[in-house]
Amino acid sequence: MRKNKKWLAILIALFFVMSFSLPALAGNPQEQGVGNGLDKVKGQLKHERNITNFKAMEKNMIKVRNMDIDSELPSVIKEGRTLIPVRAITQGLGASVEWKNEIVTVSRDDIVIKFYLDVEDEDNYGRVTVSKDGERAQDVEIDAPPGFINNRVFVPLRFIAETFGLKVSHDKNTGKINIDDEEEDEEEGTISGEVIDEEKDPIENVKVSLFIEDDEEDYTYTDEDGEYDFEDIPFGRYTIKFNHYLYQPVSRAVYVDEDVPPVNIEMEAIDDDDLFVIRGMVTDDDDKPLEDVKVSLSVMLDDKYEEYGEVDSTGDDGKYSIDVPAGTYLLEFSLDEYETKEIKVIVKNTRRVKNVTLSFDD
Repeated sequence: MRKNKKWLAILIALFFVMSFSLPALAGNPQEQGVGNGLDKVKGQLKHERNITNFKAMEKNMIKVRNMDIDSELPSVIKEGRTLIPVRAITQGLGASVEWKNEIVTVSRDDIVIKFYLDVEDEDNYGRVTVSKDGERAQDVEIDAPPGFINNRVFVPLRFIAETFGLKVSHDKNTGKINIDDEEEDEEEGTISGEVIDEEKDPIENVKVSLFIEDDEEDYTYTDEDGEYDFEDIPFGRYTIKFNHYLYQPVSRAVYVDEDVPPVNIEMEAIDDDDLFVIRGMVTDDDDKPLEDVKVSLSVMLDDKYEEYGEVDSTGDDGKYSIDVPAGTYLLEFSLDEYETKEIKVIVKNTRRVKNVTLSFDD
């Protein structure tokens, strides 16, 4: 009987001990505070340093101001959020990146974003702060925390872009993302210049093409003074290509803003030894030579014909002659009251003779 009472006393004591200790173990995690942006559960960080369970994106899926982002590592998608290598996003944004004491600082104009990534600093790990116009930095909450993949810092794309006042658009059909200035703030500039030859003389009829990446956005031709211009061009990076069948092609990169200096070009003529002759005679149905027949030329470039307009006209003997490098050409012969006629000519290191007969246009 004494033994039973002894065990009963022990059980009652244990009951009281457990009753007082359990609430302490189940306290509010926030009251156990380990710093903004961080909860610590059984020795584990809520936001792990290394990003896992992500899907890598294909290349050229993100553009910043009309330019594909070029990075050794692809951007990734985690839980529906796009994360990107921090240095890659700065390419088209004019931002700078600094890495010091496990703090990544991204700056653009008067906006500074800081990511605190030191896992040993429990009071600050996971913090994200933003300061504007030199004011005191404010902590912000983000739904896609930064982290590491292969020792490279990845940050939330939309958060950085929108903090810098940029617009993020997503094409649901292709999955592509484009980052640009807000439409209402879009500014435009002008590109202009002069094209001359090695003797400093203007070159007429040079095709001047404006490209964004590999896409031709617009084109024009130089006038008799060798001048050209593009107006109302949205700010951004472009490539200008200059082509003329008698000159070596030229390409220039240009950034359009409110003050674009003239883009003047000197083109090098193709060596005479690399030129060949397309010549012939234009006659009517009675084999009589036709004078003043307009001869226009188009050149095959990148699987399509580029028009160069009138390059010669027939004399009183009905003859014409055109110097060209090796290539594929389309000649157009036109004269009032006669049917216009086109012929394809392929020049392969030899002279070509093309006689043409024009008939009256009934």
